[in-house]
Amino acid sequence: YTFSSKYLTASVNGYRTSWKDRVTTTTTTAVAADVAKYPSLALGDLIHKTDQGLEQIHTGVELDFVAKVLPKLDLTGFASFGNWEYQNSVVSTLRDDGFNTLDVITKDVDGGKVGDAAQTTYGLGFKYEIFDRFSIDADWRNYAKLYSNVGAIKNNLELPNYDLVDSGISYKLLIGNGDSGFESIAFRLNVNNVFDEVYLSELTTATPVSSTSTNYKGINVANTGFFGLGRTWNFSVRFNF
Repeated sequence: YTFSSKYLTASVNGYRTSWKDRVTTTTTTAVAADVAKYPSLALGDLIHKTDQGLEQIHTGVELDFVAKVLPKLDLTGFASFGNWEYQNSVVSTLRDDGFNTLDVITKDVDGGKVGDAAQTTYGLGFKYEIFDRFSIDADWRNYAKLYSNVGAIKNNLELPNYDLVDSGISYKLLIGNGDSGFESIAFRLNVNNVFDEVYLSELTTATPVSSTSTNYKGINVANTGFFGLGRTWNFSVRFNF
């Protein structure tokens, strides 16, 4: 459903999607437990897992809006609340880096959380035109219910929530009058992750915490994954004609 007026445009979308008979592949590195179970492996070897016969149910609701609060000030916002889960059971085939079969396992994954994308996100932003064709903008976003990218498992590992803020300045310089309208040069300075937030953007394992584990933000450091980018910036010049 979409509502549109002079001062507000907003939309809401609800969904329920069923994906059946899917095939996914994930890759991890062998740890001590893997070497003990599969003697042909060495520490650090790649293990390729193929999940077959997957069924996923995705349900959720999405909202977004743009509001003109003042003639030169726009507010934007969005929210997405989802619940994405695996259903029933799956057949998983493990292979080494030479693609020799290590194991074939049938396992129950019913209710396991789908990983590699935040299932709950929301944010707010604004754009303010300081004077003609010169504006400043910023966006804040929160990411939650992000799970490890390990394919289909029953008890997936949830990563810590995190917030990001991006900001930028834009200016458009009019330089002529071409056939399709005013020719212009657009200048843009953008800063991503303004506050240099340190956050986990992805895990490729799902090792839980234990009474003897060393933990970081509630995550066992024995896991393998990636931190997100720190503060970055870019500057662009674009010629429109």
